[in-house]
Amino acid sequence: MPERVGALPNPLVPPGSVPLPFSGHVMSLAGSDADIEARMPHRKSRTRLKRLLSQQGPVAFEVAGSVAEAEAFLQQVLAGKSRQFARTRVPGFEVPGKRAFYLAATRRLACPETVHVSALSVGDTIIACHWGLVLGGRFYLILTTYDADWKRFSPGALHHEALIRWCHARGMAAFDFSVGDEAYKDTYCDTRIPLHRIEMGLSRRGRIHLAVERGMAWLRSTSIWELLRPLKWVVVRAVGRHQG
Repeated sequence: MPERVGALPNPLVPPGSVPLPFSGHVMSLAGSDADIEARMPHRKSRTRLKRLLSQQGPVAFEVAGSVAEAEAFLQQVLAGKSRQFARTRVPGFEVPGKRAFYLAATRRLACPETVHVSALSVGDTIIACHWGLVLGGRFYLILTTYDADWKRFSPGALHHEALIRWCHARGMAAFDFSVGDEAYKDTYCDTRIPLHRIEMGLSRRGRIHLAVERGMAWLRSTSIWELLRPLKWVVVRAVGRHQG
């Protein structure tokens, strides 16, 4: 949770909360088109990549304008993210409810006013896509993926920058890169948001649960966990395929 909500202190972050080791990152969108372009990193190389990409076919950035279009793009996002999870051996859509959340939100929330789904394509091939949210003049980058076969063209970065331009053209105040301290965010963002967590056990069962969670948190910080963690999801996926 952030320390402040707008201009007000966040009442859910009382004394005793624990600072998290990662932050939120935001790019303000104030200024002219030229100002925004000047803040884009690696401008010369990105211009060259766009030129090379256009030689492969017509390049298009498209925002879903209906729930049906959003669902079609979302399937591309989920498929691409699943391949990425498999490559990196991290928890994917095996987590209960994860896939269902994105599907339900796309169907139930206003699209494209709240749920925002977009794609970057070359000809008939989608090479990058994203699922995010728009709220209160702020764009939230949430679930993004790209086709690894097109990696040499940096499709993810080109898609992000198309989204930034889209938001600026519509007068949005901020582009929220969400949680995580990936290095690329520092090249865009001018605001870092410290995040906190508070956990309280209000019953014996709750206190036991927190003790177990803290023990697991310690285990995850060890080098042994880094070696074992990918194997867990290899086993989970293998069991899922066997049951299927």
